[in-house]
Amino acid sequence: ILYRDEKQEIQESGFTGFEISSIIEIDKEATLRLMMDPTSSDSLVVKGEAALNLTIDRSGKMSLTGAYNLNEGSYIVTLESIVKRKFDIDPGSTLIWNGDPLDADISINAIYTVRTSPIDLVADQIVGLSEADQNTYKQRYPFLVYLKLRGALMKPEISFDIQLRPEDKGIFGGAVNAKLNMLNEDPSALNKQVFALLVLGRFIQENPLQSGANMGASTVVRSTVGKFLSSELNKLSAKLVPGVELNFDVQSYDDYESGQAEGRTQVDIGAKKQLFNERLTVQVGGVVDVEGERAKQNSASNITTDVTVEYKLTKDGRYRLKGFSHNQYEGALEGQLVETGIGVVYVRDFNRWKQFFRAPWKKRDSSKTEKP
Repeated sequence: ILYRDEKQEIQESGFTGFEISSIIEIDKEATLRLMMDPTSSDSLVVKGEAALNLTIDRSGKMSLTGAYNLNEGSYIVTLESIVKRKFDIDPGSTLIWNGDPLDADISINAIYTVRTSPIDLVADQIVGLSEADQNTYKQRYPFLVYLKLRGALMKPEISFDIQLRPEDKGIFGGAVNAKLNMLNEDPSALNKQVFALLVLGRFIQENPLQSGANMGASTVVRSTVGKFLSSELNKLSAKLVPGVELNFDVQSYDDYESGQAEGRTQVDIGAKKQLFNERLTVQVGGVVDVEGERAKQNSASNITTDVTVEYKLTKDGRYRLKGFSHNQYEGALEGQLVETGIGVVYVRDFNRWKQFFRAPWKKRDSSKTEKP
């Protein structure tokens, strides 16, 4: 885990009097974590492959060149220190160093999926439709919020885009997709809708006071009550089950998949427990339907579909062994798949690059301790 503080613009390695030339190879299973903004806790977590050229001249100046091709990862966005959203990084994104180790050029595309109805997005276009036709726009679809990062790593240019999946672009005769294309050309309106999707989980009308009117009172109440229940359940679990971290996310909404409004409520349950003096961490979780037709198909195994186990091989947690089993939907052709894996995690904190290259087990003379 790499933490980078923008305030420390130090490019000297601490090695002086000789030259070093080396190649840093990053394995595709290695995880790199960068704290992008310490004030908001925005962070970048990636996996990929790279062969970077590192040189240190006689004066101690470092130079790093090469490309880090990302295979997977996420960008964690924190809004007002309250709402956190995870954007999944598209494969093919890159970090490129052209000399300065602390000034990489990035080209990253990341996606956050929001499942919501387009009725507020196209409200001005369906005014003349019958109530039955307007209700069809209440059906929920997955909308893709794209986050694009370009330029300098620590001061990137940020832009957004909202799209439908390729197979959904033709819904409602392409009217929704056409509206999105217009929206993406208007940065001010686009940023407003992105904020609504990330915070509220739905679109808002051009006049925000009208948003929600087309959704129906029950839908608005369900959404509000769902957020309230999530908050209250999390507070209650901390008191009733000490020593176990429980997280609940209640989503209650009207499903129009059948053409008629059907109440549906899902509870996302997660549990985390640390054992053996916090050396072993076990996490389990899953989604359970508690209302609607799918609630009849529930089984006890639904609660533990995802399992992650992590063991600290050393007391300081620098070396860890991690295993997981995740149940995820991969589309209509592949269906529901179980993904399992195991790996070794190496964690390293540093404030200066020369600390990174110092052997972690090498003791430092207390009389020569550097000021942070």
